[in-house]
Amino acid sequence: LKPGDILVTDVSTATLLLIDRATGSQTLISRGDKFLNLYGVALDKDKKIFVVDQIALGGSVFQVDLCTGAQTIVSSGGNFREPLGLAFERDGSIVTSNAPGNCGDKIIRVSPATGAQSVVSQNGFFPESFFEGPARIALAPDKSIYVSDTGDHNGSNCSGTGVGAQGRIIKVHPVTGAQTVVSQGQNLLEPYGIAMEDNCHAVVADPRAKKVVRVNMCTGEQTVVASGLDPWLSSVSPGAIAVDPDGSLLVNVPGGILRL
Repeated sequence: LKPGDILVTDVSTATLLLIDRATGSQTLISRGDKFLNLYGVALDKDKKIFVVDQIALGGSVFQVDLCTGAQTIVSSGGNFREPLGLAFERDGSIVTSNAPGNCGDKIIRVSPATGAQSVVSQNGFFPESFFEGPARIALAPDKSIYVSDTGDHNGSNCSGTGVGAQGRIIKVHPVTGAQTVVSQGQNLLEPYGIAMEDNCHAVVADPRAKKVVRVNMCTGEQTVVASGLDPWLSSVSPGAIAVDPDGSLLVNVPGGILRL
């Protein structure tokens, strides 16, 4: 992999693709076989590729060989219930977001070496729990876990906090699992993709609002980076998002990748 190469999962075709950032050319890495419904993709410190599949084997994390496309099961079933997001902590552990609804939303840590799973945070852990549809995960340099939560579980209010159905960004303590709402509502309708720019700033893609929003994780302040009024978002909904090495933003939209 070259610096800036883009890895993309295609849910509709259960495909993992490599995109050259300079030319836009696509290379098929792996398709089908064990894959059923791919979502999150991430690299470990050795640039090995890992993906999460929402359905396969009751929800799974796979390692994928870049050269052969071979799919190796890292962890499956167990605590997984419709895993979506995937990220690596500094010690090499994997964290995934799981959003099955019915008050079963949780963040799970996985050992890539053994596949062992442990629940980091879930509704009911604390008097105040705020998950109503955790989507993607981003890790800050200070090890904090940030989760984009769509709030789309019909305001089920599993924890009795009265937050209801609205999009929000939730900070999860990596050790205790305590949840804190950083920012909610306003420009966030159903936030999905999330990527950290530094300890205090993240960019969030919201497909329902048709916006890319920068959120100050220290204050909760929201700033619209791009919206449906702009030509590139007028008819498409942004999904996953990443920060390019040059500082620009890469946004996954139906049928392509946008650079902002």
